[in-house]
Amino acid sequence: MVTGPVPLTGIAARATCGDGMTLRTGKSGRHPYHACAAAMQKGRDAWPGRSVPMDRLDAAVMETVGDQLLAPELVGAILRGLMERHVQKNVD
Repeated sequence: MVTGPVPLTGIAARATCGDGMTLRTGKSGRHPYHACAAAMQKGRDAWPGRSVPMDRLDAAVMETVGDQLLAPELVGAILRGLMERHVQKNVD
């Protein structure tokens, strides 16, 4: 479920610690990042955090999702199933 204006809010998590990623902006406010929420709360000395430019992470996620959901064999299987149901519906 998206809980904010950022598509990965509430979904993205840091692989090394499992903590959620949250929106952070640079000093000017024009450069958004996904940042480790635990690092932001506890400080970098207590928990070395990682920040990823939002556009890079969003693009990587969308590419991976697109590759998996729009794989030709999967789309073909979905379309075959729809066609079979359509034909069966018209036969009955």
